[in-house]
Amino acid sequence: MGFPLLVTVWGISGGWCVRTQAGTLLCPQGALNLRLAHRAERGRGFPHPTMRRLEKRASDGSQEWIPLSGPRLKAKPGDVMRSLIVATGLSFAMFSPAWAEAAKTPVVLVPHRAVYDLSLLRSGGTKGIESARGRIAMEFAGDACDGYTLNYRQVTVLQGGDSGSRTLDTQTTTFESGDGLSMRFKSSSTTQGLVRDGVDGDAQLRPDGSLDVRFKQPRNETFAAAGQPTFPTEHMKRLIELARKGETTYSVRVYDGSDDGKKIYETLSLIGRKIEPGPGGNLEEPARQETLAKTPRWPVTISYYEEGSADREPVYKISLELYENGIARALKIDYGDFALKGDLKSLEVPAVTSTCQR
Repeated sequence: MGFPLLVTVWGISGGWCVRTQAGTLLCPQGALNLRLAHRAERGRGFPHPTMRRLEKRASDGSQEWIPLSGPRLKAKPGDVMRSLIVATGLSFAMFSPAWAEAAKTPVVLVPHRAVYDLSLLRSGGTKGIESARGRIAMEFAGDACDGYTLNYRQVTVLQGGDSGSRTLDTQTTTFESGDGLSMRFKSSSTTQGLVRDGVDGDAQLRPDGSLDVRFKQPRNETFAAAGQPTFPTEHMKRLIELARKGETTYSVRVYDGSDDGKKIYETLSLIGRKIEPGPGGNLEEPARQETLAKTPRWPVTISYYEEGSADREPVYKISLELYENGIARALKIDYGDFALKGDLKSLEVPAVTSTCQR
């Protein structure tokens, strides 16, 4: 399963350069056609809508390339679901010994149970959210040999001046194979105790990369899509793998079975500078335990876009600090009109008993 072809852009004296995944360095000098870079950004002949694009200013013959602003980031409320189980840019790091060493070491996700307390971070727009509180409880288990299970629940109470109080409750259970080629999922959502959504199904990635989904609920039916989407746990493993290498962006299509189970999201992940293990400082108490105190982490922001939508703004964004073992802290969930923050309230990491070598 291949990765979307991306480019790295950086400034140099006299203009911009672009390095493609193939290693070709494109610079302002000479008669350069930037359509090649456009193709490289997405690998399908047109630029990824969430990436900053470049255009060549040719009117004066200077061959100067200028960056164009990206899309405005405004999301609408939606369920975060398994998207917390979460991206790859290309840089000079891919030619370094550290890059090669990181490629040899498989990503090992540790089983854990975590609870995050939710509160209102920001409010604006037309939704009129005055206060918010809630909790995320999740349990993650498994390994690359036996597969991964996730039990996830998010309860959020929103208070608005006109709409009053609303309680949103989302629950989901998934099993994802260790090779990232199949996923079993079951989820339900309620608002004020009334069932809003319920989905139960199996998803498979075929040898040609196409997605095949068979539903048991809400009715027996199928859903198919082309284009090599990625499941959530595999997405997160790739993200950690690429963060190790010093890469900074990752664009990929993700299928998590959320909503009605028929949506594939285009995602863009931005990976910040590595935070080395060290003293706890301002970290919450659960993040100071030995499991995390000796583990590096990266600040990550992931934007989710509805595939095929004319609105090129994300449905929502998730920001977090992602540890090398798959545990997350400092959550921020931005729905556009309002945003929530999630503080790590408790963390349990069982003793490792797996002998999996994958």
